[in-house]
Amino acid sequence: MAQIAKKTKRYPSDLTDEEWDRIAPLMPKPGRRGRPREVDFREVINAVRYLVRSGCGWRMLPIHFGAWQTVYGWFRELARRFLFQTIHDIELMLDRERQEREASPSAGVIDSQSVKAPSAEKRGFDAGKKVVGRKRHIAVDTDGRLLMVNLTTADISDSAGAQTILDGIRKRWPWIKHLFADGAYDRLKLMDKASYLDFVVEVIRRSDQQQGQGSAPTMGRRADLWLDDPMAPIGPRLREAHRRLAGHDTSRQPMGFYAPAQIVRDARNHGVDVRPVSINHSHWDCTLEKMRGRYMAVRLGFRSVRGLANAHGAAIVAARGPAPYESVEDVWRRAKVPRAAIERLAEADAFHCLAQDRRQGLWKVKGLGEAPLPLFAAADARAGHFSAEGQEPDVTLTPMSAGREVVEDYRSTQLSLRGHPLQFLRAELDAMRIVRCGDLPSIRDGSNVELAGVILVRQRPGSAVGSTGGGNTLIF
Repeated sequence: MAQIAKKTKRYPSDLTDEEWDRIAPLMPKPGRRGRPREVDFREVINAVRYLVRSGCGWRMLPIHFGAWQTVYGWFRELARRFLFQTIHDIELMLDRERQEREASPSAGVIDSQSVKAPSAEKRGFDAGKKVVGRKRHIAVDTDGRLLMVNLTTADISDSAGAQTILDGIRKRWPWIKHLFADGAYDRLKLMDKASYLDFVVEVIRRSDQQQGQGSAPTMGRRADLWLDDPMAPIGPRLREAHRRLAGHDTSRQPMGFYAPAQIVRDARNHGVDVRPVSINHSHWDCTLEKMRGRYMAVRLGFRSVRGLANAHGAAIVAARGPAPYESVEDVWRRAKVPRAAIERLAEADAFHCLAQDRRQGLWKVKGLGEAPLPLFAAADARAGHFSAEGQEPDVTLTPMSAGREVVEDYRSTQLSLRGHPLQFLRAELDAMRIVRCGDLPSIRDGSNVELAGVILVRQRPGSAVGSTGGGNTLIF
């Protein structure tokens, strides 16, 4: 009868036999000496799951689980041994492998949620959400699996709580390099810490037109799914994500959903002169520049450069003032920003106005140190200008090919003013009978076609000058 009762799920939170078989080998082994162990670890785990799922207190546990003091004592001992963390991490990696993905994730999403906690000892007031309680800061992988949790009072800002998340991720998931977040995480201290820990935090922003649309970017949904129901299995949460994405009309996306490359392409098709990012002309936001006649050109801002923090862009603009920069070293010494920030600008070919192409600019950045050498800095201060001895000597490097320049443009700014990647492969694609997007309207409905293009974002038209059109593709 005892074996029959053990196999029967008395509560929805109880472990199944299959689940217990997977975690049983991780339980502590009995000692060689002393009184034989009588506690059933399966009942201890069931009790913990029941407590978390129901929200009751330790003293309110049903008698089926045994004395609550015994359950609580073993819970503390298993937590001290990091058993629950180990079970979670192993199951997460196994689930990723079942989905034919690498066991350890390389990208994640960070987000937070303020909840009311009337019985908590420590609470805070979230002025943005008007909630008195506590805040859960979480990190999930791009499929919604929980990676890290940090619980604070609600008055702690998102960026401050995320700093602890970054420390934990670096220790537990060292392969993660890229994190997605919303605009609340675009803060100097967080970005500096992310750069120090070798993270790239990509901020996904909402436009004003997106507010209330109920159609946030897909990456943000991954964290929302876990925050909606932390105890729900992974499969139903992903099915819910697909249902949400399929439930709205993707042909009526607001402006904030279009990629920068599409907006720039449309502007250029309408005769707007769009100019690239420049160390001596760009500000953080895109700006208008005078042209001959009554029209104005659009200058791309530093916000277009992937991985460049807002504070570093502002420091470069403030240090530039009315005196333009003369060299890469000049930017480094005057703006006093990290070398990594200058390298991001070089990758975006922002030094072209100094007669430095992308490869020359990267070469110059590699010759910079973390700070100017004291002797050269003192001599430059006395002379009032930068001496040639403290600068990297000029070398002649082979310029990048046109195709490589376009690829690097997309990699650094998500768009290119030079052309489209497929224009360099057009002859080969035509020989393979790959259909152009511009020819789709003339093809009979129901025909099988093969397309080639650059995937920017979901449900977008073409991407840049040189493309023949756009095609919407549904992938199941």
